[in-house]
Amino acid sequence: MSKRFYGQYDDDHYVWDVSLQQGLVLPQRVLDIGAGNGVRLSNSRAFIEAGWEAVLVEPNPVSFAELQREYAGNPRVRCYQLAVGNADGNWCVRVGANPDHSRVSHDGDGVPVEMVTYRQLMERTGWLRKPLGLLTVDTEGHDAVILEQMMGCDPQAWWVIAESLTQHSRRVQLDVMQADYHLLNILDLNCLWVRRDIAKWVP
Repeated sequence: MSKRFYGQYDDDHYVWDVSLQQGLVLPQRVLDIGAGNGVRLSNSRAFIEAGWEAVLVEPNPVSFAELQREYAGNPRVRCYQLAVGNADGNWCVRVGANPDHSRVSHDGDGVPVEMVTYRQLMERTGWLRKPLGLLTVDTEGHDAVILEQMMGCDPQAWWVIAESLTQHSRRVQLDVMQADYHLLNILDLNCLWVRRDIAKWVP
């Protein structure tokens, strides 16, 4: 039976295939920030099905409830109802008709949600000093901030999938990531990055 993938643009399939082709033995941990319901358009589910440990983060209460139900009883998966960004404290998530496009704001309009920094999240999960095979980020605008914070932590993720909604956000990602990562591919709105020190096959 063939392996099933779930990513919106086949991002998870790309990471899986390139890693196999290049003989990469990835650390079997995936961090999904903006995990949605854990199935629909998920870049982490295929890795979870392969037995990886996972931390899944989702601020939208509707999607988070589905996420918890989906992984209830799976000891390798932990779910957190949090937002991740450039400030800690209490923010609000605006829940729209499409749960895949909820937004976090600081203006009090919406459902309260705790926001933490990337480092605070890693400390809370106990993963701060542990190698991470894949970081996937889809936060409707906070992606570049999270990537910048990730770059300040050790160790950095081997692979990163991050949304870039505009040319400006893509340029910001390049500024943040290009010193330590190769931009290996762009699949529609998503940039796929691999760490330079492990991507020996990239010129």
